[in-house]
Amino acid sequence: MDSAGILITGIDMNNKDRIKQGMSYIFFGVLTSLVNFTVFYFFKKSGLTANSLGYTLANAVSWTAAVAFAFFTNKAFVFNSKVWEKKKLLSEAVKFVCGRIFSGAFEILLPTPLAYVFKSGITLNLIRGKYFLDGQWIAKILVAVLVVILNYIISKFFVFKSETNTDKNSFANEE
Repeated sequence: MDSAGILITGIDMNNKDRIKQGMSYIFFGVLTSLVNFTVFYFFKKSGLTANSLGYTLANAVSWTAAVAFAFFTNKAFVFNSKVWEKKKLLSEAVKFVCGRIFSGAFEILLPTPLAYVFKSGITLNLIRGKYFLDGQWIAKILVAVLVVILNYIISKFFVFKSETNTDKNSFANEE
């Protein structure tokens, strides 16, 4: 972009693209959570979650549906991966699922020690009153933020790595 364009907008196109990509990632992340919760809701409504095996199955199926939805929306709309040939698609899908399993390990393993670190909790003084967050909630929130960031990094730099991601938007290749 020429200097006049930068002066008018205040942001070069690379930064605009990054902001757009980040906003798309958040938007489709919210939709992914809705897919997860909706699938789980139907399992719960059917009574399948009444025992621990059914509950585990409902969580597994809703997680799988959410990961599948996230893969295709991230591929098509967030990272604009244009390659749909079977071999490349399978490669991206395997990397994506492995990345989600990897980040899922953080989601399973980190909350307990973090809850211990923040065991005394915090009280939030908000306009509508005081709210207490115990160590478990603090840990859950911190880990959720970490997992979102980790999933973005994995998707951008390892899964949907393309000419678009590695050349045009790379931090190392900025002018």
